[in-house]
Amino acid sequence: MFLKACKKINVQKNEAIVIEDSEAGIEAGYNAKIRVICIPDMKYPDDKYQLMTCNIYRDLTNIIKYIETVG
Repeated sequence: MFLKACKKINVQKNEAIVIEDSEAGIEAGYNAKIRVICIPDMKYPDDKYQLMTCNIYRDLTNIIKYIETVG
């Protein structure tokens, strides 16, 4: 799904960021080899899924700082 979205909007996967709140979404982004940021909602991800993310933030405001830092 994420790779199809990248292709549709003409964005390379190394330029994309997956923002997810679920373990299934984290795994899908990770398997697509796209950077994953988790914003936990109902459940904080288990250790296995935490390792698949580049960051876990409390809310969306931190993503702006991340993008400004890494581009």
